[in-house]
Parts: sequence; C-alpha cells; structure tokens
Amino acid sequence: MSDFEQMLMARAPYTHPLGKLTHESRTLLPECVGEKLVTTAASLGMTEAELTRDILCQWGFGERLDKIAQERRRITAVNTAGIGGQEQ
Repeated sequence: MSDFEQMLMARAPYTHPLGKLTHESRTLLPECVGEKLVTTAASLGMTEAELTRDILCQWGFGERLDKIAQERRRITAVNTAGIGGQEQ
C-alpha cells in the first residue's frame, strides 16, 4: 500500500484531506471501464466508490494531495524520531 493510500485510510469514513465528503456524483460508464474499476478496487481492498473517489480527487487536486501526503510523512518522521510532541 502506498503512503498516499495509507494516509487516506487513516481518515474517518466521512472526511477526506480535501474536506468533508458531501457531494454525490453518479455517472454511467462503459461496461469495460466498470469491470476494470470493480476488479482494481477489489485487488486493492477498496470499494468501487473509494477507488472512484481517489481517482477523481487525484485528477482534480493531485498536486495538493501530494503536498498533504508529504507533510504527513514529515510530521510522522519527526514524531517517530521523538522530536517534538511530548515535553519532559
């Protein structure tokens, strides 16, 4: 699992690094695309909706999501190294 996927899985089910999950979007897809979406999601241990959301968010705000993931990795590295967070 990539760092980006781990970051997204660490969130509560109705929130996202880009904000609350409030907009619902539905569309019809060609059967071959739908089949690919379902099999890929299953292989990643995700639902079809989760994968669709990740694809669309990466398409629309990939640079911002990459920066969020980078910042989370930085904070995790600092906390893992024992720097900051806890005063003695």
